[in-house]
Amino acid sequence: MIEIELTHTEINLLLKYSAPLPEVSEDLQRLQKSAANFEFQTLSIDSFYRDMLVSDLIHSAKSIKSAILLEQFEELISVLETGSGSHFF
Repeated sequence: MIEIELTHTEINLLLKYSAPLPEVSEDLQRLQKSAANFEFQTLSIDSFYRDMLVSDLIHSAKSIKSAILLEQFEELISVLETGSGSHFF
C-alpha cells in the first residue's frame, strides 16, 4: 500500500475527473467529508489503483482547455506518482 497526502482540491479533482473503482471512490468520498478540517488527508491505495487514477487524469486532461486546471492536473499526477504526497510551494 502507498500512502499519499492529498489536499481537499486534489480529492475533489480525483472524484470529478477520474473513475475510481468503488473501493477507492468510497475512500475518496470519506476523505472529502473530513478534508475541510485538515490541510492534507492521507489516501492509502494499492499501486494498481493509483496507476488507474493517473491514467484517468491523463485521459481527462486531453479535453481540458483551462491552463490553470491543467496545472492542477500536472501537480496531482506528480503527487500520485511520487506516492508520498510531496507538495511543493
